[in-house]
Amino acid sequence: MPQRAAKLRTREDLDWLDGVVARPLRRRSLRRLLRQLLGEEEHTGATDDTSALEGARVLVVEDDPVSQKLLRRMLEGAGVAVRVVGDGRAAVEACTSEDYDVVLMDRQLPELDGFAATRAIREDERSSGRERVPILSMSADLARGDHAALAEAGLDGHLGKPVARAALLDVVARWRRVPAGTAD
Repeated sequence: MPQRAAKLRTREDLDWLDGVVARPLRRRSLRRLLRQLLGEEEHTGATDDTSALEGARVLVVEDDPVSQKLLRRMLEGAGVAVRVVGDGRAAVEACTSEDYDVVLMDRQLPELDGFAATRAIREDERSSGRERVPILSMSADLARGDHAALAEAGLDGHLGKPVARAALLDVVARWRRVPAGTAD
């Protein structure tokens, strides 16, 4: 058998196989192969129906350029209009000048951190009579006592990093403000 394996170098050499899984063996690769062999459709975990997100306006407040690009691509791919700003002060300015359905706020930011920026946005909403926008914290770490700190700052929820596409789209769909007169 080792001699035969050594000779299998090209795709044509593998025609007699129904499927191949590369090493190291990964659970995802094995599942994909089994579904393929059984004739089942592959389930990615992410919803294919992004119609609930189309037209949503999301402000992403993130200082890391790679995270900015990743979040933008995931959201825009689902039909979401995205604006990205890189610091807390810019987030406050964006929220006081435009309406958003959801704000995704990194906690550690230059200028103003996510907590201070959220407090400033909430103060502007109270003083101007603007409708409250859902603001969700984004961070890689969430300690036990952080839930109280999130609520005290005026944050509505938390999205853990690294952000998975399915979780991101789910949280935006769940928290999205629907304009008056468009709900069923």
